[in-house]
Amino acid sequence: MSRDKQTTIYAPDTNFFIQCRDAFEIEWSLVSDADKILLVVLNEVHREIDRLKSGGNTRRARRAKAVSSQLRTLIVAGQEEAELRVSGPTVALRLAPKLDPRRSKPEDYDSSSADERIAEEALACSQRHFEGNLILLSHDGMPLRAAQLMGVQVCPVPDAWLLPPEPSDQDRAIQKLNERVAALEKQAPVIALHLENEDATSITGDLVFYPELSESFVKSAVDSLKRAFPIQQRNGRREATSPFESIIHGFEPTATERDFREYEDEYNKWVQKVENYINRLPHIHNVKTDGVETVLILSNNGSTPAENLVIDVSTEGNIGLQEPVDEDDKIEIPAIPKPPKLRRSMLLGGLADYVDGPKYRDPLSNFRFSTPRPARNRHEFYWNFDKPETCSKHCRGECEDFRHGLKDERISLLLRWNKPKERSIAGAIKVVVSARNLPAPFEKTIPVRLNVEVGDSEALIRSIIQEDLGISI
Repeated sequence: MSRDKQTTIYAPDTNFFIQCRDAFEIEWSLVSDADKILLVVLNEVHREIDRLKSGGNTRRARRAKAVSSQLRTLIVAGQEEAELRVSGPTVALRLAPKLDPRRSKPEDYDSSSADERIAEEALACSQRHFEGNLILLSHDGMPLRAAQLMGVQVCPVPDAWLLPPEPSDQDRAIQKLNERVAALEKQAPVIALHLENEDATSITGDLVFYPELSESFVKSAVDSLKRAFPIQQRNGRREATSPFESIIHGFEPTATERDFREYEDEYNKWVQKVENYINRLPHIHNVKTDGVETVLILSNNGSTPAENLVIDVSTEGNIGLQEPVDEDDKIEIPAIPKPPKLRRSMLLGGLADYVDGPKYRDPLSNFRFSTPRPARNRHEFYWNFDKPETCSKHCRGECEDFRHGLKDERISLLLRWNKPKERSIAGAIKVVVSARNLPAPFEKTIPVRLNVEVGDSEALIRSIIQEDLGISI
């Protein structure tokens, strides 16, 4: 674009000084590969800059004042040029030479148009002082068009040179409000909540659902156990009518008629109990394994403690909450009861029963000491689960003083399904945190997706019977 590779001469339009970044930081290689850039300020542009500097404290007025000050320095100091950048390329600022006001003007020239006055002055300067090498530099279309029609070289200002749009009065008001809100927020708690795995955005888990057993399988299983543990039959030996008779006649203690009746009654009860156990074992396994443990991390990232903080956790969909229990309190799968044995009456049997009885083993079992209720720690969370506590839809935690930097609160929860199903379960956990000095409640919803696999209930029962009783069915 330049005819002289050493120096490119531009006549910047007013918008170059007002809307573009400063000349020393502009990437001039977008328009020229010259070693020096000379910016010639036309008289019409100088006059418009002086007019704009009285526009108050807007960005346009501030930039106009800065350029006007540079030009005034040139005038007062009597300098020909002011260097704006020393290299890569060198950039200099110069005032346009004075032109003869009686010079001839192009045909159809409109002196009332500021764009045409700038274009005409650029034409006159180029022809009389710069050998036709002056280039009008503008971002506006009208002065570029006017200059082109008069035969002046033009160069559009690249968009990369432009400053960001100046915020409007409304934008500035909003910015001030945002700054005020930010300042107020610094004086309030800053609550954050995430899963223990910070990258996770949802809670997932795999469950196994054991369906009910068929009546035929339960009957077959019970029959197998009855064959493995048949009821003990009475032999042909005359039975002693009492323990005393056994002693008098020199017999070993032998079962009496009463012993056999009690044994047969216990055996029949055992059969019924085993049948009930087998029927219930799939459901017991579902209750034990239908929970998915999850941990929420609650933080206060602000500099101010959250006063009287309350956190409400509720569930949506076919899931419920259970407070995680200690290892000793977890649900255990009951063992299948072993068959009863025939007991023989002993002379001191009644005393032995008493010695083995619960009253002898634990004489204070029904006596309770009242213990004082410990005072609450103001920095600890205290939780309460709505009923039923094994599958609650809501729980609440309270902390009197939740401080930043003291420690995060680990909220351990056990997700359970409300009703066992043979398909996947979708729901969500909704968390709402409020505090006396929190400007607005903090809310977060975490999706929950539990994948359900149907287990083999019959294989489960077979393995339990094998493990508990050593019997294969």
